[in-house]
Amino acid sequence: MTTKFDDILGDMDVNTKGKILVKQQKYEESVDKLRLAVEKGDLNSEETTRPALFTIANMYTQMNKEKKEVKAKYKKVLLRTFLDGKGHNSVLSVMKFCVEHGWRNTDDDSVDDEYWKPFNTSITTWWNFTDLSGQACETALNGGILQILCQVIEREGPLYVKDEDNKTAGRAVRSSLACIYNCCLHSESRDIIREANIVDVFFRPILGITSEAPRTYIIFIMAYTLNEEQSERFFADEGLISYIVGRLAKAASNDKHKDGGYTALELTEGVKRLAVNDSNKIQILKAGGLSPLQTLLTNGDMKEKTAAAETLWVLAFHDENKKEILPCTDLIEELKKLKDGDDCRIKTACEGVLWVLQEQSPTQEQVTTASVSGSGNHVNEAQMEQHVMISYQWNSQPLMIKIKDRLKAEGYNVWMDVEHMGGSTLAAMAAAVENAAAIIMCMTPEYKDSPNCRTEAEYAFQLRKTIVPVKTTKCFKPDGWLGMLLGAKFYFEFEDDDSFKSSTKALIKELGQRGRKATSVRKRRGKSSRKAKQEAEPEIKRVTDVDAPPSSPESSQSPPESPQSLPESPPSVPESPPSVPESSQSPPESPTSPPESSQRVPESPKSVPESPSSVPESSLSHSESPQSVPESPVEGKPRDTVDWQDKDVEKWLNDIGVDKTVFGSITGEQLVYLKGLRKEAPEFFYHYMETYYKVVNLAQLMKFTKALDKLD
Repeated sequence: MTTKFDDILGDMDVNTKGKILVKQQKYEESVDKLRLAVEKGDLNSEETTRPALFTIANMYTQMNKEKKEVKAKYKKVLLRTFLDGKGHNSVLSVMKFCVEHGWRNTDDDSVDDEYWKPFNTSITTWWNFTDLSGQACETALNGGILQILCQVIEREGPLYVKDEDNKTAGRAVRSSLACIYNCCLHSESRDIIREANIVDVFFRPILGITSEAPRTYIIFIMAYTLNEEQSERFFADEGLISYIVGRLAKAASNDKHKDGGYTALELTEGVKRLAVNDSNKIQILKAGGLSPLQTLLTNGDMKEKTAAAETLWVLAFHDENKKEILPCTDLIEELKKLKDGDDCRIKTACEGVLWVLQEQSPTQEQVTTASVSGSGNHVNEAQMEQHVMISYQWNSQPLMIKIKDRLKAEGYNVWMDVEHMGGSTLAAMAAAVENAAAIIMCMTPEYKDSPNCRTEAEYAFQLRKTIVPVKTTKCFKPDGWLGMLLGAKFYFEFEDDDSFKSSTKALIKELGQRGRKATSVRKRRGKSSRKAKQEAEPEIKRVTDVDAPPSSPESSQSPPESPQSLPESPPSVPESPPSVPESSQSPPESPTSPPESSQRVPESPKSVPESPSSVPESSLSHSESPQSVPESPVEGKPRDTVDWQDKDVEKWLNDIGVDKTVFGSITGEQLVYLKGLRKEAPEFFYHYMETYYKVVNLAQLMKFTKALDKLD
């Protein structure tokens, strides 16, 4: 017998399938009864509404004793029935009604069950479904559940902080936080929560909760939704991170790999999310986070090993953490062993950690790129035979494929991982970046949060490749490492179908002949200048500057399991500060004539760039000097300064009367780099001096900058 659930139930045996369908029929009847009652305005009827709510909530667990696969399929059948029957609208209506009326008596804060019980039953249904499906999360958020839950937290939270034995307040707060946390695990839902900016208003008052479950929910919700600036404020209290790391250590050390209601895998994923924000990276290792991660990497199951490796990858982007990880020889050897295994995801993560730590770099023939002069479209024949690389995170794949197809139609060689990836992802990424004439970088929150994407983007930065940012999420403003890397680059908006045509034209104009096939270029040159101009000129769109405040990292709904950047492997942070201005060897982009249909990426945010580290020599092409943003100001400077040894730098610092310990192991090349940075981006230069080198003494700063200007 054919049913509308065959795609879920598949070839399940007839008896089990029949049992599920019988229960589904009863469930559907209850959903219909609730819908009819709500439509009549009976939002709290003891005869109709409440029994229907109870049946809907209670039936979810009725096959929990069955095999895992059967139980999962049964729950999916119920979810489809719930959504198809408009049960989500009905349950949300009941919740809203109960919250607006309130279940607390104003005289003594006692509980009125007439309104509390229907709410409690309703939120149980959403707790279950948001735990089951990203579709349920998005449906709930679009229906207004976030506003309802925030009202509950605002009202019941202070009562729970005051008395954690208050059962009603505890249940209301825990269930509300659980639903929000479940939604945070899915990228589409996470974006909705970020835009609501609920943390300051609703969560700060309940940070004092000590009970394990709600406290953990609060920390993880913040980890998933805060941007760099917010994270630095909220997690300034090291106790929050120490608490989570402590729970991870307990879970990793016991046989069941659980602590309370959380598995070691869940806690590791939470720590990885915390580590995405750079201000938390050092705190995690200071709190003892390395030991449980090493335990799981060695003794965990494959999912735990993968999560641990990916967390180490994220943590390794900070130089202070590298110093702590590198001496752990057993950990390094385990990473190398797992890198040579068969599991693609853990192999990629281990390759990434090792390269960021500079323990291993790919062995491959270096690609020598031709130099590019000017900021326009003047490129030589060798450059034309290179490709345009598309760097993106998996959630953006459909749009980037459309852009790729359009560029190919215009005669460009295009590299995108859906066509070219194979073998070692690290080597494939390195080759793709090295042979790129330009790199289109798709900026999204998921891109910024992905270690795959970060390593790829930083490698492109180190090779001084031309980076052309595109933006696909309206409210996203790149901060942290991504904001530093892009600086004040103009970006192209691809936020909806209406902008695709004009933005693609502007993008093609910006790329010019970079990455275009030589035959295509010659053909275009043969056309009349008037016709060529008509074909290349995009629609004009006013450019507006975006303010600089930071904004925000991994639950992908498309393969692989965790969000992947296209080629997914990388190197480390460049030797010079990340947010660097355009090179003086090629004319900078004119601020008065930006690319059409483009916007300016926010100026470098307040977060401090991580301490630079060098790139493996085997993966750099020293002969290239492509037009890029940002570019090094080294060209044209005296070779003796660039080639200074440690003793030369030390002598120079002594001669100008500056404390050499302040600057650590700064090199001559970095001094030249800083000089160019001061000229091209003075605000960022002084911010970097203060936050990274801790130069706050005015006399020291004056001596240093005056001497820096004379380095010619």
